[in-house]
Amino acid sequence: MNAFIYMLRREIWEHRAFVWVPLVIATLYTVAHIFGLAQIARVSIDGNDFYQFADFVDEMAWKDPSEREAMLGLMFGGYAMPFFIALGFMTFFYLLDALFADRKDRSILFWKSLPITDTSTVLSKLVTATVVAPIITLGWIFAMQIGAMMVLTIMVWMADGSAWDLVWSPMPFVQIYIFYAYVVMAVALWYAPIWGWLLLASAWARKAVFLWAVLPVVGVGVFEGIVFETHRFWELIGYRVGWGLGVTAFQTDTPLGVNFHNDMVDVNGTILDFPQPGQFFSNPDLYTGLVVAAAFVLAAIWLRRYRDDS
Repeated sequence: MNAFIYMLRREIWEHRAFVWVPLVIATLYTVAHIFGLAQIARVSIDGNDFYQFADFVDEMAWKDPSEREAMLGLMFGGYAMPFFIALGFMTFFYLLDALFADRKDRSILFWKSLPITDTSTVLSKLVTATVVAPIITLGWIFAMQIGAMMVLTIMVWMADGSAWDLVWSPMPFVQIYIFYAYVVMAVALWYAPIWGWLLLASAWARKAVFLWAVLPVVGVGVFEGIVFETHRFWELIGYRVGWGLGVTAFQTDTPLGVNFHNDMVDVNGTILDFPQPGQFFSNPDLYTGLVVAAAFVLAAIWLRRYRDDS
């Protein structure tokens, strides 16, 4: 276990983007939050003049505490989207390079001389991408949210409001991070076949690993279209890569959010109304994908163990 933990630390040491990219996003987000709140004097929404920030504070002071909690949960819960998008791109390219880089620079000969199994090596890279990197990202999201709340606190004070009653007390950190944990878990499980395929391509390719990952997929889709004149493979890829996660893991038919209209703020639902774990874990497509992912990972381990790149 200690050796595996050190292998995870090695991956983060060698791929600092998992640390620095969310830090940059958090910094930009905080700066944007400062300027956004500073410019909230008067805007127009749906043709109606929006109220001063002081009016907003006054209205929130009259709202029920549960409504404040729901509003802050929906607002701050959505702040994580840029972080998760960046994490997705980093994960894609990290796994493409995970088993290819040390074969390219021949450092694989050194690592194979150590008492470390190929299974541990491959799994450490998979765990880094699906567990360690998201935890680091969530840490920076938390830091960004604290910074945004401090800025919001100053704005509330300037409007003669109570920051404890309007910001800190109703802030549903537990709900938000239950939601984030569910998102991270759902993404890791649903996209497992993609992560496994990228590891397999990384273990197989001697060069141009991106092409090895993409061209076989494109080739199968084109072959099906020409020979059978169908597009089921592309539909399967679209379902797995695109809209499938949203319709299986989350609520999609109930309007949720914060609406600004007629000088009023309406809150529909809470952030925990989005996840649908029962629907997600009862979907057979999830388990089919996990079986396929396991096959890809086992193939990647086999290639790394028996392929001679010396």
